[in-house]
Amino acid sequence: MADVLGFTARNPDAVMNYLHYHRADKTQYELECLRRANQIAVKGHLAAKNAFYNGASEFEIQQCYLLEIGQGENDVPYGNIVALNQNSAILHYTALEHTKPEQRLSFLIDAGANFHGYAADITRTYAFEKNRFYQLIVALNKVQLAIIEQMKPGVKYVDLHIATHEHIGQILVDFELATGTVEQLVVQGITSAFFPHGLGHMLGLQVHDMGGYAHDERGTHIAAPDAHPFLRCTRVLAANQVLTVEPGIYIIDSLLEQLSPSAKQMINWKTVDELRPFGGIRIEDNVIVHQNQVENMTREFGLVD
Repeated sequence: MADVLGFTARNPDAVMNYLHYHRADKTQYELECLRRANQIAVKGHLAAKNAFYNGASEFEIQQCYLLEIGQGENDVPYGNIVALNQNSAILHYTALEHTKPEQRLSFLIDAGANFHGYAADITRTYAFEKNRFYQLIVALNKVQLAIIEQMKPGVKYVDLHIATHEHIGQILVDFELATGTVEQLVVQGITSAFFPHGLGHMLGLQVHDMGGYAHDERGTHIAAPDAHPFLRCTRVLAANQVLTVEPGIYIIDSLLEQLSPSAKQMINWKTVDELRPFGGIRIEDNVIVHQNQVENMTREFGLVD
């Protein structure tokens, strides 16, 4: 059709860069749509949490979630991650086992909802009993909230990501998962083995919304730091931006095995063995940056832990 109409330029870079950059500045209508998406998703998360504690399988938990939000698998903004026990260490797990595990240890759900095309993207992790894994969830929850408190216009999202690694390094020491100083754990790549993905991303019409690396309307690209290649946002925060904040701690054997011999000596493998059956933890909220405050949509609609 473009040829028939005589268009010689399609999606010109100058136009696309301008649009992608300014998409991060959400209108009041967009912010309200994102709030409504969170409100819907929170209802589903609470239903899924109850299903987990009542003994449902991964597949059954997924059905409870979808029924509660009134959306089908083709309506939600991405394929839900519903993982029990060790499956929660698989970052993009979507197998949805029909069989219930013999022992119920942990549950991770990363699930969203749509409202008028705008997405919610929320993750929670639960322990079936009050044990060391439960305490690890509590510790990571405190880190996530501390990072969110630092969000304000003018703050670099990269700096928040790096600060998260420092917090996670302290957790690894506190829970006897590793030894050494926090600085050593970060430099040696040990925190990256336990927290291998980025802190979060921009959110809007797309789950991973456009413009995360754009630093001006000309499309100046600032890539993620070499040490943190999976970070999806390097923007300087500004009012009316919406982002996810999703720190995690996982027992992923393949990543631990890739550590250097000196780094492996800093790992407490006994604690790793103890926590391996629980898989991993991720806690993700959807946050609006305002000029003088931060609005945590996810928690304000009742998903407080």
